[in-house]
Amino acid sequence: YQINAKTDLAIIYNDKSCLENMHAAKTFQLIFNSGKSTVCNINVLESLSPQQSNQIRNAMIQAILATDMSHHFSSVSYIENIAEQFDDEDMRWSDLERTDDNIDIVKTITNYMIHLADISNPCKSLDVAKYWA
Repeated sequence: YQINAKTDLAIIYNDKSCLENMHAAKTFQLIFNSGKSTVCNINVLESLSPQQSNQIRNAMIQAILATDMSHHFSSVSYIENIAEQFDDEDMRWSDLERTDDNIDIVKTITNYMIHLADISNPCKSLDVAKYWA
């Protein structure tokens, strides 16, 4: 919608995951500006080293961007390819170690799980959906 309507968000984020980029930006505005003009400091990254903070921030941004439905079918295809590869090699998901060689696969699977959680709302019962709406 944002892109077709040429909204301010579409212009700001160059037609790329407009809502998701806005959510990521707002998240870090809240985190980094908390305690300055608010009573509560929610900067959970301040006690980390700059490298750790950047790694976590990047992972959070990627997780938020993974909720963009425009990437749904390519994500499904990627996961299906990994699953086929695992079947061919008689592997289980739990066999996948978090090594440098596999880190991209692990990150993709993690982001895919967040995407699944994001799109699962229509599967909830009406009572649960109303409660959380």
